[in-house]
Amino acid sequence: LGNAGTNPATDFVGTTDAQPLVFRTNATERGRLDIDGDLGVGVVNPQERLDVAGAIRLQGTSTGNAVGTIRWNAGGPYHEGNIDGTPTGWVKMQNDVGEVLSQAYTQPSPVTCANGTAVLGPQTGVSSSALITPYWHPNLNRARHQYLFLANELDLTLNQSLNDPTATQGLCAGQPINSIAFRATGVGLRKTYTQIRVRIKHTSVTSLTGFDNTPDPNAQCYFALGETRPGGGATATPAPNAWDVFDLTGPNGSGPFIWNGVDNLLIEVCYAAASGAAANAEVWTTTGLSFNGSYTAGGSACGAPDNSCGPFVAGCAAASNCGTFGGVNIRPVIQFNGVTASAAPATAGLGDYLYYSGGLIVQQTPTFAASTTPYTFQGPGTITAENGVYASGSQLNDHVFDRYFDGRVRPEDADAFGSQRMLPIDDMVDHLAAERHLPTMKGRDAWDAEGGFSLDDLTGQLWRTTETQALYLVELKERADLLEALATERPISIEELPRMRAGIAAMQDLSESEKARLIQGLESRTTKPADAR
Repeated sequence: LGNAGTNPATDFVGTTDAQPLVFRTNATERGRLDIDGDLGVGVVNPQERLDVAGAIRLQGTSTGNAVGTIRWNAGGPYHEGNIDGTPTGWVKMQNDVGEVLSQAYTQPSPVTCANGTAVLGPQTGVSSSALITPYWHPNLNRARHQYLFLANELDLTLNQSLNDPTATQGLCAGQPINSIAFRATGVGLRKTYTQIRVRIKHTSVTSLTGFDNTPDPNAQCYFALGETRPGGGATATPAPNAWDVFDLTGPNGSGPFIWNGVDNLLIEVCYAAASGAAANAEVWTTTGLSFNGSYTAGGSACGAPDNSCGPFVAGCAAASNCGTFGGVNIRPVIQFNGVTASAAPATAGLGDYLYYSGGLIVQQTPTFAASTTPYTFQGPGTITAENGVYASGSQLNDHVFDRYFDGRVRPEDADAFGSQRMLPIDDMVDHLAAERHLPTMKGRDAWDAEGGFSLDDLTGQLWRTTETQALYLVELKERADLLEALATERPISIEELPRMRAGIAAMQDLSESEKARLIQGLESRTTKPADAR
């Protein structure tokens, strides 16, 4: 321990041996300066120049702008540090971005559309209850069943995100559904129906508390007389353990159903049964729905189905309160056949994420956002980028051009795009009037249903739109060339002739003889290349 005086060799407070300098108050150690010069506050074995067990509080400001200085800015309020030794070199140290660790997430798998079947459930039970099974078989019974599927169950990506990460099947918007089927379990008996009709349509209903009688011009149905269900055969024989199929495209059907990708889906089974009781046939079911997925009314005094597959109106005459009636949160499992969606189960795990309550401006030029409309700050929750925003999930290809010029898509694109077709230009006006969006772009309803589109999805839509519009321009030019050729006597090149023949053949208002005369006139004016003469 040093002592008083003027000699620097002895004028100090400290130790002269290999021992730390310890500071105590009230006989309790409060600090320690070890033999290496590391200071510990509340720490008996400090590991750095300053090692504190507790918090450090900064108050006031700095005396200068030395690089590496940390101070408290009460006007912020926040801590700041100087990075370049200048008065403007003070940088806020607090991070306004929060971090959440080890949070569960579900990431949907890529979806492909192809011909096949999709079973929408999942199957979690079985039932022969009159309010659930489509095969309710008392004597001389008339019954009406409606079964509801929400759009976020049909859309496989939404289903994996919102409902069931293990789901692997769904429907594809704008693609045909050719048949539907219920899965009988082999329990119960068959029954012959004097009339049976199955309808499928769009609906805005989100829970069945009564029958939905709203019309849908895009509805399709199946209607038959004297059929035995499930599975055919004789009345009162055991029901099969198999799918019972209703073919919308066969002789008893009105045609394939096209789901619009946005609305919910309603399936109605309506029938009048022949005399003679038979045990209800049991079917696969989905239990524990968060809404009424089934609604039924039936009894001998209820109305019978009408004898047509016309536009969806009231369905059959059975009212919502006819005979025995009610809704339940259980629904039969249904198999859809046509162009359906498939994917691997969603990826689930734990991960970390950042969150921020303000906006984000990414700029290379310091004044870009502030001086460039409309890239100025747009408020919390918005992103502005000077040079671009990129994502790696885009799957761009030229399947639109491939089908137009080659007649088919490439093999590697067949699963995802093989069933897609370009809307003929003559149908464009009707589509725009009915849907209010381009056929290659999803509409506002889809935006609302999906909560917006990903950057990759939007890029793909714009890519297909650009290619389709380019082909429309090609078709319009070919039509203009044909009209010009028919209105004049100019020579026709051998390269033009096949396209002009096809254009004349597509003129629906002309008879075959009129088309033949026009084609003959063009052929008479066709010139051959010089090297072919």
